[in-house]
Amino acid sequence: MGPFAYQGTKDDDPNDVVPHEQRRPVRAARLMAAWLGHFDAREQNTMATWMPDDPARPGKGHVRHWIMDLGDSLGLRWTNDGFSRRLNHAYFFDPGYLVEDFVTLGIPQRPWDRVRIREGLEDFGYFDAEHFDPEMWRPEYPMLPFQNMTEADGAWMARIIARFTPEHVEAAVRAGDLSQETHARFLTDTLVKRQRAILRRYFRTLSPITDLHYEARELCAVDLARRTDTYPQASFRYEATVRRGVGAAVRAAVRSQAQGLLCVDLPALAPEGAIPDDAASRYVVVRIENGASRGPLVLHLYDLGPRTGLRLVGVERP
Repeated sequence: MGPFAYQGTKDDDPNDVVPHEQRRPVRAARLMAAWLGHFDAREQNTMATWMPDDPARPGKGHVRHWIMDLGDSLGLRWTNDGFSRRLNHAYFFDPGYLVEDFVTLGIPQRPWDRVRIREGLEDFGYFDAEHFDPEMWRPEYPMLPFQNMTEADGAWMARIIARFTPEHVEAAVRAGDLSQETHARFLTDTLVKRQRAILRRYFRTLSPITDLHYEARELCAVDLARRTDTYPQASFRYEATVRRGVGAAVRAAVRSQAQGLLCVDLPALAPEGAIPDDAASRYVVVRIENGASRGPLVLHLYDLGPRTGLRLVGVERP
């Protein structure tokens, strides 16, 4: 089907109703590109393919979107060294930096002024973790969906990136069959450090608590920031409140476990079937804070009684 556009919708697809520059996966792809140093992340390096649900009936299926041509990632250098230094730090033509350099006579030091080629690691160019700032990362030129990326978009992608354990990263590098062990170790270490930089930045504002499930009178979840050791363990201090119906919020006990797991004591208290399922008295709001992130996780549920339990109907990360 060819590349997918970063703006607008497909005229020949009645299901494509959301402008692509407003789609969260496209906007948040900026962070994935930043992690890998994929500065050539233009729409021409994407592909949409039709995937039939049943090869015998190709008319029914779905569209799958791909990111292609990652040859610029992990430290590509151009013949001009001054230009290569700026890759992933500035646009090809960056008016903001140009104006600032003109006014200040180029006195301020830029991140690309400090990068160095490491002996024995020349193949990776200026790809490193020390000078990586995920918020300031830039592709080759301004791209509308990347410019539209919101704090919530970044936090959403950070929760995806957090799923890659160091073992996953090492396995991916090993799959590349690099000829030198020092190269494999460097690339694994650098990717993990760049990942942690992303998590530190985008877990600090919006709650990284996810993977919600209800079992045995408890609402349980996983704090990805604690699971990944994004912040010191002493930073995590869990507090939860529960508000039922129009009543006041009351504190609830939080049980913290290994691997970032936490559970809030939340028994189903509403009568079984005596009142409508959507009655206001069944409405429950749970607020969980982890002490490390500024924002809480706010959950909206309906208490359907002891037999059915609680049903999650909304999640907020204000």
